[in-house]
Amino acid sequence: MTAQEEMLEYALFDLSSFVTPVVVPTLSVTYSPSPLIVKQGDTADQVTINVTNTSATTQIYSSVVLTLTLPTGLTATALSDSTGGWTCKVGTLTCTRTTAIAASASDSVTLTVSVPPYTSGSATTGLINATASSPNFSNNVTASDTVIFQQPPAITWAAPANIVYGTALSATQLNASSPVAGSFSYSPAAGTVLSVGAHTLTATFTPTDTTDYTTSTATVTLTVIPITPTLGLTSNANPVFFSNAVTFTASIASNATPPTGSVAFYDGTTQIGTGTVSGGVATFTTTTLSAQVHSITAAYSGDSSYGPATSGVLSETVVDFTIAPVGSGTVSSTASGLASFPLVVTPVGGPTLPGTMTLKVTGLSVGSIATFSPATVTVGSGTTAVTLQVQLPGSAALERPARPFAGGTLPIAFCLILLPFSGRLRKAARRWKSLVVLALVGAALAVGLSGCGSNSSLKAQSYTLTVTATSGSLSHETTLTLTVQ
Repeated sequence: MTAQEEMLEYALFDLSSFVTPVVVPTLSVTYSPSPLIVKQGDTADQVTINVTNTSATTQIYSSVVLTLTLPTGLTATALSDSTGGWTCKVGTLTCTRTTAIAASASDSVTLTVSVPPYTSGSATTGLINATASSPNFSNNVTASDTVIFQQPPAITWAAPANIVYGTALSATQLNASSPVAGSFSYSPAAGTVLSVGAHTLTATFTPTDTTDYTTSTATVTLTVIPITPTLGLTSNANPVFFSNAVTFTASIASNATPPTGSVAFYDGTTQIGTGTVSGGVATFTTTTLSAQVHSITAAYSGDSSYGPATSGVLSETVVDFTIAPVGSGTVSSTASGLASFPLVVTPVGGPTLPGTMTLKVTGLSVGSIATFSPATVTVGSGTTAVTLQVQLPGSAALERPARPFAGGTLPIAFCLILLPFSGRLRKAARRWKSLVVLALVGAALAVGLSGCGSNSSLKAQSYTLTVTATSGSLSHETTLTLTVQ
């Protein structure tokens, strides 16, 4: 038909009620948020698509269909409208109007998406596209929203070398890096002393650009091995006198965890004792070391945090001594005289005496006074001359104490007792019993007659003197002879 014929037909049949006029759409489509920032693993990121009728006088018919498209890397999980003005289908990502959109009115739909894990070469950005279409629109209305796929910044962190127990974490182990600007935090933190074993270190990187990048983490494994500790060895006395107690102390350098276990003590290659570690030390006390220089070492057993260790050699000098007279050790003196005995004290096993030595003498006669010069032999002395001087008493003091009725005392006593009875005994001489008694008494008198009224005299004699030198539990002695003329 010609144009004139069409106009005539339209006029004759009045088809205006069956024809929808074509209009220029007055819609705008916007997004919130814009841009949409997501990261892998997100499950409920949402964006609102708002459709607005920008006309102040004309409504938009209900034939509008809103169609969405998503970039690779986003998966739609929900598409909804809280007002009921749209009917939405998440499967097709479409929403169809159920009512007209009044002039200057808005209605929105909400899209919920999830973000699968990124793959190699995943895009860092994308677009969500929305298209509003209608049969009476002269053109479709489209709008896009940028999607930023936040990237975990690359982190470079080589596995650190093993460290020994007691080493605090430092930049040597906590040295992760990234080509993106930002800062690292670590767990455990720098300065931490870890126990023996394998530990996971975690680095958390916070980028300066929080729009394009997300916080990310990296981990490495650090192995802490037992430390070989420093083992010190001391003694409480060096040198020490033979048979006197000496205590050896092994000290183990400690870190955060105190060491446990035991320490064996050796004299050369021979084990002489053990000690339990407490508070980082172990001790052993002995009195059985011989008089010589001993090479003492300590060997630590180790535990879960500390490895075995051996100390250096401690030269322990054990000293004995002798005491002896100079010469024969025999001195003669008269009563009231002064007897001198030269002696010498000599260290054995070392050049000096490790303790002060006291001196004493026994076996002196009553009244004798003994003195030593020097009175004691001091610690640190070498071979030392000592003089013992004995001041003898007078002769009366040197006599042996008289025993009751000893010597001629008993006959004299009988004489004195029988004198008052001698007259009576003569009168009874005729009686035979009395004669027997008189005979016995006479015999007794004859035996003791020579003792009546006699005195004993001082005789020459010898004394054995014992000189004892003592230091602690060690003592030695020597004997001397003092002859009184």
